[in-house]
Amino acid sequence: MRLIKYFFLVVVCVLCSCTKQNTENTAISSVKEIANVLVQKKQIELNPLKGQWFYEQQPFNGYAVVYHENDNLVEKIGFLNGKREGTYYRYFTDGAIKSEGYY
Repeated sequence: MRLIKYFFLVVVCVLCSCTKQNTENTAISSVKEIANVLVQKKQIELNPLKGQWFYEQQPFNGYAVVYHENDNLVEKIGFLNGKREGTYYRYFTDGAIKSEGYY
């Protein structure tokens, strides 16, 4: 009899502790669009105090690029409000993608 009471108590506790899980996705992602502006990387400057890259005294929005001697891209990095953003690419001299990363 005592065993039945304990079993009943355990079953009641388990059933009472079951709650419906919230399956709503509460994360809100916003798409950040980088301006399609290409600037030589050597033309932008890092302000180490602000941690931002500047072009013509303004936080840089666009892509900083570096070219090989054969005019193929070496590197392409996206910037938004002076900070690295999005996907960056490094290329071989023949134009094939060498590496890809994300900021």
